[in-house]
Amino acid sequence: FERFGPRVLYPASEIAPGTLQEGLTARGFEVERLNTYTTRAVEEPSDDMLALMANTDIVTFGSPSAVKAWAKHSSRRPPCACIGGTSRTAAEAAGFSEIFSPESPGLPGWAEVTVAAVRAKLREAAAPSAP
Repeated sequence: FERFGPRVLYPASEIAPGTLQEGLTARGFEVERLNTYTTRAVEEPSDDMLALMANTDIVTFGSPSAVKAWAKHSSRRPPCACIGGTSRTAAEAAGFSEIFSPESPGLPGWAEVTVAAVRAKLREAAAPSAP
């Protein structure tokens, strides 16, 4: 077994796309992917969960699968704050129109765009209503 570059262990979700692995391999790394967990949506949300979804002002998504789970159980499309581009793409595909997402994925940017979504909602609430 001949190695060509630094060896990287990539623990990932079973449903994660191969983007990171493929990018590292293309750059000469030897990547060993381990599917260490999976993500699955709640099949039958409780009445309380459905009520929260029906009345929320802003929703945050940390993964495309979270967007898909929301879309499966709710027809509402409130403003949303996504952790990065893949979640944003999923939100667009699910019909969300007011989407906040950072230039670079990650927690700091996600926190910033969540604050931006809240501020936008507060501005909207404070604006005088049209007669």
